[in-house]
Amino acid sequence: MAHQVAAENLQRPFTITIVYKGLPENGALNAMHGPKALEIISKYFREWAWEVLGIRLSDDDAKSLQDGKTVRLTQQIKPYYDAFYELVKEYTRIYSQSMRQQQ
Repeated sequence: MAHQVAAENLQRPFTITIVYKGLPENGALNAMHGPKALEIISKYFREWAWEVLGIRLSDDDAKSLQDGKTVRLTQQIKPYYDAFYELVKEYTRIYSQSMRQQQ
């Protein structure tokens, strides 16, 4: 929208409003948070798996994470990913709650 306004007249002012609806009450991180959120979670999971568990992901597991297809993770990796994901959800819930309390 801003691009369209600026393309018409670069001198004309405009306002951009961002509406943040927060996380769902259950703290789920899903497609509504966009592929970037899943990309970030996947990146940190790979690092966590290596640094904490000493596990290097197979090429197939790395590709599944990159594609956002966590259901395709191997039986060895999937439980660790699920546990990591639950930790991220809980951290996000706590952080979101603390930010609301500060307002």
